[in-house]
Amino acid sequence: MFDVKVPPYGFARITLAFWGYVAVALGITLVVHELGVPTNLAVYVFIEVGALLFPVFLPLFRRLMPGGKGGE
Repeated sequence: MFDVKVPPYGFARITLAFWGYVAVALGITLVVHELGVPTNLAVYVFIEVGALLFPVFLPLFRRLMPGGKGGE
């Protein structure tokens, strides 16, 4: 029906890496929240931490992406 250039398998590792990225960002946010950041600002802290961690995780995401640059 549709021409799919990337097979629909092989995404388990990148999915786990993404959830690890979210868990690290959430963990840092929770620690900062426990250190005194108000709850209403914790969402902004989470977004900022995620933005700061993204360049660290980007090479891993690229390496694990099936059919992408550096993929299998």
